[in-house]
Amino acid sequence: MSRTVEELQEMVATLGKAAMGIGRSDLASQLRIYSLSLQRGPGEKFNAGSVHWSEESVVDWLGLFQVPPYADQCPIRPEQARCEKCVASPNPRAYLHVDTLADLPSGRARKCRKCGAVWLERRTRQ
Repeated sequence: MSRTVEELQEMVATLGKAAMGIGRSDLASQLRIYSLSLQRGPGEKFNAGSVHWSEESVVDWLGLFQVPPYADQCPIRPEQARCEKCVASPNPRAYLHVDTLADLPSGRARKCRKCGAVWLERRTRQ
């Protein structure tokens, strides 16, 4: 879904507040830079640090941070979960290529290197 620049900037501001709320000033700083780049004209993607920001990645992070109305957008899986999309891959090890995007109070944000799927991995122990 393609949003207007104003809608996307509002989403970026909401995500920045959520990031600051859990002490992720690094993400908030990246989002400020991304917001400034949107004012100059929206592009496909914007690289700020280790995260490549786009409309899709903003929505993914809003889901990972469980910000309404995106809270249900991101699947929640148990610890050590593997990519459900890649389990059926002909490559028997494809589902093992999972990176941690961030450690969050509620768990870990995870992303499959192969297909790009994103999910929240709930912590089961302290």
